[in-house]
Amino acid sequence: MTSTVDQKKKDKHKRDRFEALRLPRVQAVVHRHRQLQNLANQSNYKYTKGEAEQVVKLYELMLEEAKEAWLEVDSYNL
Repeated sequence: MTSTVDQKKKDKHKRDRFEALRLPRVQAVVHRHRQLQNLANQSNYKYTKGEAEQVVKLYELMLEEAKEAWLEVDSYNL
């Protein structure tokens, strides 16, 4: 019986940690995304098409990794 209680405590702790970290981390990603997107303003910065393509390619790869991590799971445990 105690293992079930212990597991529930662990699950609650994991959930609480997720809830505490989710919003600040998402906000940080949004902030950094906006900063990087500002670099695309050609009235302030000069860059080549190749450099722009590198940034876009990296974003695409990162998005694919995020999709795999978040959406391609066997089950959601809530």
